[in-house]
Amino acid sequence: MLFHTAYFYDLTLNKIKVMKKFLLILTFVFSIGFIDGQTTFFKTIGGYNEFSNCVEQTSDGGYMLVGSSESPTSLNGYLIKTNSSGDTLWTKLYGNEAQLVMGKQTSDGGYILTGEIKNTSTLDLDIYVVKTDSIGNSSWQKIIATINDDESYDVKQTSDGGYIILGYGTRTGGSTSDIFVIKLDSSGNLDWKKFYGSNTEYEYGYSIIQTADGGYMICGDSYEMSSGYRGYILKIGSSGTYYWSKIFDGSSHDRSTRILQTTDYGYIILGTRGSGSGSNDMCILRTNSSGNPIWGKTYFGTYGDCSWSINKTNAGNYIISTSSLYTTSMQQVLFVLVDSLGTEIWNRSFNDYTGAPQLSTGSSAIETSDGGFIFTGSSITASIGGYMYFIKTDSTGSNSCESTLPLTPGTYFPTVITPSNTVGSGGTISTILIPETNRANPLINQCLSVSINELPPTQQISVYPNPSSGQFNFSGIEIESKIEVFDMIGKVIYQSIANSNFETINIFDKATGIYFYRITKELKLVQSGKICVQ
Repeated sequence: MLFHTAYFYDLTLNKIKVMKKFLLILTFVFSIGFIDGQTTFFKTIGGYNEFSNCVEQTSDGGYMLVGSSESPTSLNGYLIKTNSSGDTLWTKLYGNEAQLVMGKQTSDGGYILTGEIKNTSTLDLDIYVVKTDSIGNSSWQKIIATINDDESYDVKQTSDGGYIILGYGTRTGGSTSDIFVIKLDSSGNLDWKKFYGSNTEYEYGYSIIQTADGGYMICGDSYEMSSGYRGYILKIGSSGTYYWSKIFDGSSHDRSTRILQTTDYGYIILGTRGSGSGSNDMCILRTNSSGNPIWGKTYFGTYGDCSWSINKTNAGNYIISTSSLYTTSMQQVLFVLVDSLGTEIWNRSFNDYTGAPQLSTGSSAIETSDGGFIFTGSSITASIGGYMYFIKTDSTGSNSCESTLPLTPGTYFPTVITPSNTVGSGGTISTILIPETNRANPLINQCLSVSINELPPTQQISVYPNPSSGQFNFSGIEIESKIEVFDMIGKVIYQSIANSNFETINIFDKATGIYFYRITKELKLVQSGKICVQ
């Protein structure tokens, strides 16, 4: 499996292989605009079965997206570099039967990437690390392997110019998985590698940060058959010395997925909490420097949420990527901004408007240099397969394609358990060279991102009948408002200027299907929506 079965979309390799028969080139480009000087867009990037795991803004103001791409013949790690408008500059594929889970731009302008690759001899998964130059060409590649499956979920450049890699594996003489930390120097040579965990439980590491004291803080899961999954944090020194660890037990299904250090040297931990009714809630736990809880919050969507990333904004708030299962067959990407005490400021959800049952997961969210936000995630539908979301919004999380989901706040204050922990050794590191390949991204439009300021609503414009055979009435529209209608690829198929408060448009000659309308007045958005010709 390429994702941990109890998390990361609950995908298995078999599920991914089944989706091959649904392959369809699918990349949507949305109109780029400026809301109060902030670039906005909404794109989905596809081609085969493709999944996005993280997004970062690069030093040139553009973006990098990291994930995986599965064609009919191979599964590869995926790195996409774009400009600030979201246009693809280049795309690289890495490995064979591999995926990339996390990536960062490095101080030399290149990229450090980590994930998994299948061992052709044992058929196990091994940790896969790639260092590239500024245009995605490999500088070096490493495979880190133990006797069983190994997976990597995080990588960071360290203060000494080297790299710290986090995942899980099996230590020498061990029978359960343990948190696996590998420290490499700037050239990819081994500084040290260590395992952390108990001999009876399964431990998984998902997030690692370098702390103010030069050491590292890790969060992940601890799994034991009778107790289920429980959140897990671990503090180690700069050379891997074990300091302390904590287990958070709030239900039978607690997870810790991302960790940040606060200004008072405490920690913010993002995760999910089992609600006891078969669903999961997004949760945030605030601890002191010793890992003891100060406060905790849960955020319950309609059916359940699974959370993946959290990052701090310049204002001291936190932007979170997650998802919400809002029907039994559809799960929508969801991004939530909370303040320093965990109180929700706003949330924004996006979908692809296909109408097909889909499983969508928000995987990464960051604040951008212009004060807006960049979001990424993935969606799977039975008819299309997997594709990547790539969404840029203004500072309020808006780009005229979003909606809002109701979230119910709650409290989260788990029991703290001090686990037994031993430090182990094992694993081998080998240098490989699998040449990267170039890849083009075909583009198709879908959601129309309106790129101008909105006027305060004065009167709702009624659009009817909708659906219709091609004639639509606009009642309550202001004189001299501009009416535009776009097809699914963003092409203008109709436009007119309103001469009265009641206007009728006719698009009888257009094919049946969904179209988008936009009403503007003096270059400001009044109303937009969808109409259906049947």
